[in-house]
Amino acid sequence: QALLDLSPVRSPLNSDTITVYAPDNSEDALKNLLSIDDDVMEKFLSYVLTLAPNVQSTLAINIVIFLLWQLNGKFMLRHAAISNKNWKEGRWWSAILGSFSHSDLYHIVGNMSILLSIGARVHAVIGDKAFAGVILGSSIICSGLTLLYNYVVARLRPDSKVHQQSLSTPHIGFSGINCTLLYLYTAINPSLLVLYGFTSHPAITLKDMFFLGLEFDLTGLAISACAAPTPISHIGHLSGVCAGVLLRLFLTVSDVGRRWIGKKAVKSLSQPLFTFKF
Repeated sequence: QALLDLSPVRSPLNSDTITVYAPDNSEDALKNLLSIDDDVMEKFLSYVLTLAPNVQSTLAINIVIFLLWQLNGKFMLRHAAISNKNWKEGRWWSAILGSFSHSDLYHIVGNMSILLSIGARVHAVIGDKAFAGVILGSSIICSGLTLLYNYVVARLRPDSKVHQQSLSTPHIGFSGINCTLLYLYTAINPSLLVLYGFTSHPAITLKDMFFLGLEFDLTGLAISACAAPTPISHIGHLSGVCAGVLLRLFLTVSDVGRRWIGKKAVKSLSQPLFTFKF
């Protein structure tokens, strides 16, 4: 029987191993969460209370918006989901709020697992101001690229009904921002070991996890563009990586970014992701 192995409980921020949790559905998420004993839950909550206010605030925003989705999903679909229809009708704020929106329990649990493990580590390196900038900047870039992709594909495939419908398809979730955080921390500590809670999967390095995800999303994007859109927002994930690349450049090259994070963080973020041996 798989046991819960939450990174906040088993692995402090300076350890060489973390655990993430990605449930397949809301039923599994609820069952697993209810199976957590009181001692583990108390340690987990204690960990959350020790996190920086910026990380706690990001978690709180996601939870509040999730609860609003449960109260009035129809309203949130118009005002807190990324879609070309919402943008065209003037609800520009939906493009920002959509990055913090979740309508299903498994979705928010999985995404907040990344925030509390990887996100907290990114914050520990770059600090308050840069972390807030990364979260907001990533949400804007992810939303913008998602809207642009939907528009371009619809224009290139005018006879494809499914691609025309994609202009009205809502995209929600923190996964785009998570991909930004994953990219940044892969640059900082690529050898970090990642375990999966409630599973027996062997640990892999963060670098391997990042590139496996990148391969998965590039394949999914090709299928979505050439055949039919998939249920997963591959463009959202890849937009998060693009945001990570741009924000990493800003933080390590620009004078403003370098002042925000300091010399030590600049050095950590400047490590090459690719190494070649001849």
